[in-house]
Amino acid sequence: MNMNPHMLAGLVVGEGCFTVDGGADSKYSLGWRCRPQFSVAMVSEDRELLEALKEAMQSGYIYELDFGRYEKYAAKNWKPQSKFIVTRIEDLYSKVVPFFEKYPLAGRKKKAFKLFAQIVKIRYEEKRITAVNINKLQELTNELKSLNKRG
Repeated sequence: MNMNPHMLAGLVVGEGCFTVDGGADSKYSLGWRCRPQFSVAMVSEDRELLEALKEAMQSGYIYELDFGRYEKYAAKNWKPQSKFIVTRIEDLYSKVVPFFEKYPLAGRKKKAFKLFAQIVKIRYEEKRITAVNINKLQELTNELKSLNKRG
């Protein structure tokens, strides 16, 4: 399915998520990890939309979410879900960020993307978390997490 990129940006405003897996982690030299990711999850019936997004991004992968282990989901009439995700920093930097700079988002998602893009740029261009950039990354990550909270 070939979709207009503006339609894909609209899809992301409603269903997308720019997040960072960031927090204390003793496995890292400075004791803190920062792994940005972009994702969109939808009912599997609409997987073709995720395929169009994957095609437009020329990156990422799609998988089926397994809600079977959560017994209460069946009682809530949850339908099978598919998820598109991009985690590779090179793809986030060279494909995802430029796509949304060219086809801007709206509302809170626009704010989240701007924070996310700054994090991705630092992580890509500086290659590592350092004593120099850790405070900025932590500040941006906390701001993004706060913005993404549902209230």
